[in-house]
Amino acid sequence: MDDKVPGFSEIGELKTKGPLITLPYCWFSPIDTWDNPSMCAVDSYDLSGDTVEFRTRTYNRPDLLPVAKALEYAEHRDYPAVLAYCASPAVARALVRTAPSSVFEVELKTKRIASGLESVTSDGGFTFVVAKHNGRWLVTRFSTN
Repeated sequence: MDDKVPGFSEIGELKTKGPLITLPYCWFSPIDTWDNPSMCAVDSYDLSGDTVEFRTRTYNRPDLLPVAKALEYAEHRDYPAVLAYCASPAVARALVRTAPSSVFEVELKTKRIASGLESVTSDGGFTFVVAKHNGRWLVTRFSTN
């Protein structure tokens, strides 16, 4: 990445330690607002055996991952994939029906409502509420203004 993306911390570094390797990477998603990808992850693998074994994945913004992934799949009208990132079928149906291709044209704003609960809004008039359920974040509400 050329520049740091405001609100999206860098995560991990390429390194090996014994049989473990960590691989950081970033990708473009529907929540990007400029020429650098903002969603990033770091994967860890164990190379000690005859086959490479995946160990862990950590995200720089796990709270925004369900918004990015739900929008990505909603654009393709993939209801089962959208549902995997939503807390209810009704929210997934609303996202697939509306299917915005890019909702964060100008600025993405997140606001903590309570512990494990955030509001995500865009200047384009879209609002998401994300909540942490059983260790993972899910879209619990979606609306357009």
